[in-house]
Amino acid sequence: RTTLDARTADQAEAAGLAIIPDYQVDWTGVTFFDRDGAINPALADVRVRQAINYAIDRETLLEQLQLGRGTATSQVFGPESGAFVDDLEDLYSFDPEKARELLSEAGYEDGLEITLPVIDGFATQITAIAQQLSEVGITVNQVSAVPANYVADAVQQKFEAFNFNLFQGEAWVAINQIIAPNATFNPFQTTSPELEELISTVQQGGDDSDAAAQDVNRYVTENAWFMPLYRIDQISVYNPEKITVEAQIQSAMPALYNFAPAE
Repeated sequence: RTTLDARTADQAEAAGLAIIPDYQVDWTGVTFFDRDGAINPALADVRVRQAINYAIDRETLLEQLQLGRGTATSQVFGPESGAFVDDLEDLYSFDPEKARELLSEAGYEDGLEITLPVIDGFATQITAIAQQLSEVGITVNQVSAVPANYVADAVQQKFEAFNFNLFQGEAWVAINQIIAPNATFNPFQTTSPELEELISTVQQGGDDSDAAAQDVNRYVTENAWFMPLYRIDQISVYNPEKITVEAQIQSAMPALYNFAPAE
């Protein structure tokens, strides 16, 4: 077994190897840290964050950057998370005119600037995002970052936003990773009484927990805390003549017990 990227997957299939189907572990895209405008006042306006989402053609980026191996999405919770909401999947369908309208309403009809740190693994993706945002008057300042310090600098409030691949964990795991006031990837501790009440309900479990998790998803999606692009296909390949294998939800590689000899 092995894990490949989208550009070598075709070669693997041509060689007679099989790819585990319907296997998506991470989502990729931009997290807006500075939602209260401490570094960049423009990001404090939800209309700006929504405009950025509407300005992105996710399907085109998925095809160009991932060769179509993934699922375009407007939400950061995956289908197996317990917080997934069908009608959020394409909430921010590509609509540059809507993006321009929102920017104008927010007072940025002449454009604005945002800054994204860049490391090698995301340089191509950020350049593609920057190109699309430029079409609606948003300039992306791309600043080189130190790869070894990328996450540490993010959690120390050095970035207004960043582009990264993040795990689509079970709802409570994801909330504690990217949404709760003390979450690793919520360094400015953005919150609200409404959101904290929903998070508390999820934490308590019980009959209302799943509904509350979905409402958490609605809250952060509608308030554009993130700009997800797509869920990435986890391209794990194997020899179907020798073994069978099943995907393991929320795991980058199936466990050993998911493999069995082919009959």
